[in-house]
Amino acid sequence: MVEKIWFRDCVESGVRVHQHMGEQFVIHKGFKVIEKGGKYTALDVRKGDFYSPISKGDVLVFDRHGFVKGVNLISHTRNKRRVSLYTNLIDRLRQDLATYQSSLMESSLKAFYIKKVRNAELKIDKSVTLLALYKTKVTQYMLNN
Repeated sequence: MVEKIWFRDCVESGVRVHQHMGEQFVIHKGFKVIEKGGKYTALDVRKGDFYSPISKGDVLVFDRHGFVKGVNLISHTRNKRRVSLYTNLIDRLRQDLATYQSSLMESSLKAFYIKKVRNAELKIDKSVTLLALYKTKVTQYMLNN
């Protein structure tokens, strides 16, 4: 019945309780705890469109830190990893862009390299936006904890 404790932890922390078709549930950063008829279930929806069981590693984090703080810690760890991934991606895309631009001047396949340049620029713009988002989330976590 650890899910009951998690549900209570969410309610006490101010996470909104939703009601739908005779069940109550809370959703916090990709984790959902459901109460229906006195039975509790916890699910993970972070990695896809469908709910899956919560991993043993995540359960250990919840046991150590509590549900809400554990979810925040898991989210923070994931966001730090994303900052690193997007930083590396942007560096690689900028190198590719420089290569495409130099090839554009020398090649007879100008249309091909024009498209490559345009796509690289679009990917860089999108990645820079996502990098800023995840950096902000990491900073907010550091300020609040």
